[in-house]
Amino acid sequence: MLDEVFATDGKFKRLYEEAVAQSFPSLYRRRMSLERSAVVIREWSPTIVPGLFQTPDYARAVFTGGAPRASGDEVSAFITNRSARRAILDGDSAPDVRVVLCESVIRRCLCSPEVMHRQLAALLKDGERPTVRIQILPFDAPAHLLADWPVTLLTSPSYATTVCVENYRTVGIVDDPDSVRTALRAYDELTSDALSARDSARLIAQQMETLS
Repeated sequence: MLDEVFATDGKFKRLYEEAVAQSFPSLYRRRMSLERSAVVIREWSPTIVPGLFQTPDYARAVFTGGAPRASGDEVSAFITNRSARRAILDGDSAPDVRVVLCESVIRRCLCSPEVMHRQLAALLKDGERPTVRIQILPFDAPAHLLADWPVTLLTSPSYATTVCVENYRTVGIVDDPDSVRTALRAYDELTSDALSARDSARLIAQQMETLS
């Protein structure tokens, strides 16, 4: 709103995003910076809905499950910061986002059925964005290189790609060209083995019916 009022061409938005990024642990700040400037984002998750697509209630369940001693203020800050990341999905400069989720992500109810139903509905809505494609990798898909951990591949405006691998309380950033090419090939294999976006949406909708 400030950018609109003062015609500052996104300056306040960029400052806000930078402030949000500073609230994350230092290990994640480079990843957040790469995400904010990316023109293409490729997400793979074998376990949970990726942060960019989490509803506040789902994010709360994820955070409190991993940090049961967190204070109310810490939980609120986490949810606010996670929700703020979604700003990159909006506007004329939104990146192309490709998401592949293991079927277990939509089957696993790590929160109440009501919260999971809303999360799946939000996934369907996000999948309707012209810049977003969401695919489900079925249980019977063959083994692949990325099976063990969530991976994000971030492509910069110069079309250099960086691989971000999330582990326990840390994130590994890989930009070695050979490793990046290997990861890109593995991601292409995932998209080939996954259901189409249309069939994936049908499967998500079917799962929502089981939660009603």
